[in-house]
Amino acid sequence: MLVASGLAGVSLAFDLVVPPGMGTAVGYLAVVLVGVWIPDRRFVFALAAGASVLVILGMVLAPDPGTPVAALANRGLGIAAIWAAALVIFQGRRVQDVLTDSEGRLQSILDNAVDGIVTIDQAGHIRSFNRSAEAMFGYLRAEVLGRNVGILMTPDDGARHDGHIRRYMETGKSGIIGVGPREVEGKRKDGSTFPLELAVGEVKDRGERLFVGALRDITQRKVVEHEAAEKSALLEAVFETMAQGFTVIDGDCRLMAFNQQYAELIGYPAGFLRVGMPLAEMIRFRVEQGHLGPGETETLIRNRLEQFKTDPENAKERRLPNGNTYLYHRKKLPRGGTVTTFTDLTQQKKAQEKISVQAAFLEATFQTMSQGIAVFDSNLKLAAFNPQFAEILNYPLDSLKIGMDRHELMAFRYQRGELGEGDRDALVRAKVSESNQPRRAERTLANGRTFIYERSPLPGGGLISTATDITDRKRAETALAAQSTLLQATFDNMSQGIAVFDENHILVTMNTRYTEITGLPADLVKPGVHRRDLIAWQVAQGRYANEGDDAEAIIAAHLAITHTRDSIERIAPGGTVYHVERRSSPQGGYITTVSDVTEWRETERKLHQAQKMEAVGQLTGGIAHDFNNLLAVSLGNLELAIETLDSGGDVRAFLETAKGATERGAALTSQLMAFSRRQSLQPEVTDAGELTAELGDFIRRILSAAIALDVVIADDLWPIQVDRSQLQSAVLNLIVNARDAMPDGGRITVDICNRELSAAEAANLEGIEPGPYLELSVGDTGAGMPPEVMEHVFEPFYTTKGVGKGTGLGLSMVYGFARQSGGFVDLESAPGKGTAVRIILPRHQMPALEEEAPATDTAAVEVKPETAARGRILLVEDDADVRATAAAMLASAGYGVVATHDGPSALAAMAEPENRGIHLVLSDIVLTGPLNGVEVAERLWAEHPGLTVAFMTGYADLDSVAQSELVSHCGLIRKPFTKARLVQFLDGVANSEAA
Repeated sequence: MLVASGLAGVSLAFDLVVPPGMGTAVGYLAVVLVGVWIPDRRFVFALAAGASVLVILGMVLAPDPGTPVAALANRGLGIAAIWAAALVIFQGRRVQDVLTDSEGRLQSILDNAVDGIVTIDQAGHIRSFNRSAEAMFGYLRAEVLGRNVGILMTPDDGARHDGHIRRYMETGKSGIIGVGPREVEGKRKDGSTFPLELAVGEVKDRGERLFVGALRDITQRKVVEHEAAEKSALLEAVFETMAQGFTVIDGDCRLMAFNQQYAELIGYPAGFLRVGMPLAEMIRFRVEQGHLGPGETETLIRNRLEQFKTDPENAKERRLPNGNTYLYHRKKLPRGGTVTTFTDLTQQKKAQEKISVQAAFLEATFQTMSQGIAVFDSNLKLAAFNPQFAEILNYPLDSLKIGMDRHELMAFRYQRGELGEGDRDALVRAKVSESNQPRRAERTLANGRTFIYERSPLPGGGLISTATDITDRKRAETALAAQSTLLQATFDNMSQGIAVFDENHILVTMNTRYTEITGLPADLVKPGVHRRDLIAWQVAQGRYANEGDDAEAIIAAHLAITHTRDSIERIAPGGTVYHVERRSSPQGGYITTVSDVTEWRETERKLHQAQKMEAVGQLTGGIAHDFNNLLAVSLGNLELAIETLDSGGDVRAFLETAKGATERGAALTSQLMAFSRRQSLQPEVTDAGELTAELGDFIRRILSAAIALDVVIADDLWPIQVDRSQLQSAVLNLIVNARDAMPDGGRITVDICNRELSAAEAANLEGIEPGPYLELSVGDTGAGMPPEVMEHVFEPFYTTKGVGKGTGLGLSMVYGFARQSGGFVDLESAPGKGTAVRIILPRHQMPALEEEAPATDTAAVEVKPETAARGRILLVEDDADVRATAAAMLASAGYGVVATHDGPSALAAMAEPENRGIHLVLSDIVLTGPLNGVEVAERLWAEHPGLTVAFMTGYADLDSVAQSELVSHCGLIRKPFTKARLVQFLDGVANSEAA
């Protein structure tokens, strides 16, 4: 107002100074224009009135050079201009007031709106932000105005929002403006996010595009929706998993809801039921399936629909044709329609039927069981009993009645004198008062029947009494006790010793004979002792000395074989021989039985000795017969040779015959050693075909003209390594046996071929490996052998020939030779079909060519060109004839021989200076005197290192010496021997030493 007053004074002064005219009003207009800045419109009119007064006052005070009319017009136009300006300002102020009022009302509406209202410009800047938005986002209006709306969004949503606005401004296409509410995610000032429902509209303000967003926080709604979804899912799961089936039918008789249990119970096909299906269609299916009984289909459907409408609430039990039974319960809904539940009673009905059957079975069992039973209720009234209870306790059957009091039973027992002496009522009361206490007792009635009485209180009150008849068991126990006494007496007095151990090796029981036979101390052998202690005692006594020195190892080994060793024989320290047998016990553990077999073993030994003597007698007769024949041949031919020699004739034929007889005698001796399997074989690589061909002439001489001989020798036979003389003897034995089996003539076939032994064939032969073998077969067309003879053919002394015609050693010696050579013998025979014996011997694998040096390799033999002698040799032999013969053989072979008769003389001879050139010693193993041949060799080696020693023997039973590593290394030749064999042997020994 001060400004207006100042402007008015200036305008009046200006009017009085400036010449009058239209410009006078311009000064007064400044006063009016002040009203533009004055909010109240009334001041505008006041300023206009004041300016008009000033114009009039200026007309009066200021000189007016013009006419009065002109002055008046001038002042009138000024006043008009002032009021025109005032009206313009007033109208503008009015419009502004209206606009201000409108904006105030709009802001008030926005501030009081429940939804958040946010206005943004086309650049995305916030232009308005109401109070709900403030509360929703946590920002004040001043904090967000002018900022990008992205602060209200997550970074990803903000970036997408800017892209949407940019795309809309460029293309005019938008998927959210004016479309309707959509769910977005908002971000508060504190950074937390929450779900929003957003609707976007577009407005224009003074040509500018604005976007108005209505935002609603739907956090609570989401929680409610989530809870509703969970409840809905839970309700659906309940409907689908509940044991009952259900349906919901609306007021128009249409299916609104159902679960799978209903469809399965009624038997609807999969997919048949659907929401909205008419009830009539459901009923039609059931009518066609026969669920609703016989009748015309449409009539049944119509009647059932009418019943459903008129009687909406119902509950009944139904049984389907397939046997399923269910209970349905229909309930009317408040807004029309019905809900029906269906409870499957099929299993329950089956269980009830089963229970009925079981109850009948139990009742039948109760009535027929051997045990007597009586049941009393909580008032001690007889509730149930079976006939056996009355029978066992000797009650008259008609004396027991359901409902009778227990006092009555006690009174009956009192009358029979079973309660003792005293006042009847007091004794009965005392017995009845004990009814709630468990009791077990054995009773024997006057009639001799014994039973076990048991009384047990029932959980809900009352009691159950049982009576078990044990009369027969008592009698059996008495008989068993007597039998046990008898068995114990038998057990204690039997000749065998018996000990019973449990599965933990603990002694359970034993008899006195066990300790007597085993020699174990009686104070140690007691029930409860561990078998370990018994074995430990025996180890301490030295009984298992041959098993080692580690006592714990011996004990563990014997405990471990308890269940695997069936029997064994032992000798007690006193010389008692006892047989131990162990067998598993059915209850676990094992039973050990010991039998004193001392006398039996002595008797057996005597019997074996007698059998041996008998066999030796038989053997002596057979051998004597063969040797007598050989001696007769030798003696006769030597006499003929002497006579012929005296007359100057040629004696070579007689000497050859005598030599042959002597060789057969040596072969017979070898056969005897082969029988004992103690001969030292002299194997060499042999061609079986060539050896058999060499025997051809001799074989044909021993066969009669009625016997044909066929020898079949395959080509490319494999070599074998055997003792040639033993193989010859074996072949001759088989041919002689074949000859003797055909007294009237026949055919003998000798067949030699290679044979590959398979793994399956070798598996049935002990100690024989699969691989290449040579088979030598001798077959005949004789009478053959029955099975009972074939079982014994390889046994020594067994023969089917007459007395004096055979020793029974032939096949046993063939068998012994084959087994000792690494092979076996196979025999095939049948009555009337002849016999074939096959000797199968392993193929010899030839060594490499460079190792096949001849036995007489001159590089390894010391030769003196001037004398061509083989060197000097020391001969040690206690038999004078053998010593002279051997010395002559060696001398004729080129050796210088020093012969001695025992060990000391051999040592003395080697000490002589003239004998220092001796490089080879040939000694008999068994010598008379203090030293044997092996001891002589050891002494000589000690004094003459590098000396070559060889051994000879005529004994068979020298396994411990002849098979020793020392003798095997030096070489051994068996007596008798020929000069050629002796020289070959010594050359081999010399070559071996040289190598």
